[in-house]
Amino acid sequence: MRKILSLLICAFIVLSFSNANAQKKGKSFSGVINYQITYPGADMDPAMAGAMPTSTVLKILEEKQRIDVVTAQMTQTIIINTSLKTSIALLDVMGMYKWAIKSTTLQIDSALKVGGAPKIEVLAETKVIAGYTCKKVTATQDDGTVYSGYFTDEIAGDYDNWNGPFWGLKGTLLEYEVEQNGMTMKYSATEIKKEKPKATDFMMPEGFKVVTSEQLKVEIEQLQNGGQ
Repeated sequence: MRKILSLLICAFIVLSFSNANAQKKGKSFSGVINYQITYPGADMDPAMAGAMPTSTVLKILEEKQRIDVVTAQMTQTIIINTSLKTSIALLDVMGMYKWAIKSTTLQIDSALKVGGAPKIEVLAETKVIAGYTCKKVTATQDDGTVYSGYFTDEIAGDYDNWNGPFWGLKGTLLEYEVEQNGMTMKYSATEIKKEKPKATDFMMPEGFKVVTSEQLKVEIEQLQNGGQ
């Protein structure tokens, strides 16, 4: 259980600077996108497989976004203001422990400078995902790592994905892969609903302790050392 919890916590810390779309002036979109999460090539025992997330929900309300990932042990949420370029990551462990990591514009800009902008290449290959014809795209990082996915510019086409490996891509990713702790996670959109989310979905709820990612690691280690 400790191994599973540690893996999920690490994924959460990455999520606090996770893939999100940044909206510029122009097109806007309000709605909900449901994604399925799979783990290509992963060798997991039944306990770990049962604890890993299998879906995530992206809510968009013009310049605001919210990503929710729910597992049996915890709920992970990130609330983003793409106009201000700020984010709040929330971690709720079984309703008993609640932490929040706030990222300022300066912190996000500093994180973006690490490694520099990737080389984005849009390919001729297309694929229909959740009813949208998407173009294939690759993003090559400075270290040679290549991420691939499929995106559409029919949904919020002025987004440029400033907070993820596809930084600079103008469009919404409906299928993509990322690697965390040596494990590949594949996100595939299964449903897109053009319904306006509630404004309260993008507000920080009460009862969360604000910490840094370093403080969270320490508190998690203390929790694990004192647990079973």
